[in-house]
Amino acid sequence: MTPWCPLGHLGYSFLKFESHNKCEPYHDDVLDTYERVSYSSDIQKHFSQFLNICYNCKNLNESQICLNDGYGYMWQTFFVLLKTSRPLLWMVLPMIYCLGLVYGQNGLTDRFFRFTPVILLQMFMLSFPICFYIFGLNDVYDHSSDQINPRKKGLEGIRLATSYHGTVKIGSLIAGIVFLVISMATGNLGNIYFAITILCLAYVYSAPPWRLKTKAPFDVISAGILGFFAPFALAYSLVDDLKTIPFQVYYF
Repeated sequence: MTPWCPLGHLGYSFLKFESHNKCEPYHDDVLDTYERVSYSSDIQKHFSQFLNICYNCKNLNESQICLNDGYGYMWQTFFVLLKTSRPLLWMVLPMIYCLGLVYGQNGLTDRFFRFTPVILLQMFMLSFPICFYIFGLNDVYDHSSDQINPRKKGLEGIRLATSYHGTVKIGSLIAGIVFLVISMATGNLGNIYFAITILCLAYVYSAPPWRLKTKAPFDVISAGILGFFAPFALAYSLVDDLKTIPFQVYYF
């Protein structure tokens, strides 16, 4: 029996496709099913965009969704960018940011301390947006080596197809600009300095001709600044004088 997809079958039950649609009727019994459906035109309209994606499943198994139209490509791109940002690492930099707030004299240990919208926004930006900025650039400029890297399947990221490189670069640029604007909103020169440090260092760490990740000892130093010192100082600058950063932080 020819394979079919339940989502596609359901899609045709709700929809009466136009002749120009790429999705052709795949089962004759679907026509009878369609005739028995009495949903209103409004419901059909709201479901049309989603179900239209799901219908053309001639060569797919039941767990797959076809990606023949713009909406399918949009969702596929969304999930690729999500994986590029390393979701399991989203909480690392915000936790280090909180550590900076704890160590500051006027930070979390101060009973008068209150989270401001700017602090919360900056903490959020250190999760998905900055992870996307850092790891997205890394995946773009490591494309050749990633093709033979067996670790590029999970926590270490994915093998980013070249067709997504332009999208990742644009997304990284937007994330970087928003991050910098939020830092400027603090009015704190130290905070702005370390925000620029994170953005610039993340770029030269992966992008040619610098590629600090390939040059010892700059690879270790830059990774330490990006992964701990800069996000710590970013928060510390808001609750204390940067000159008083604990000495041990420099050696973490």
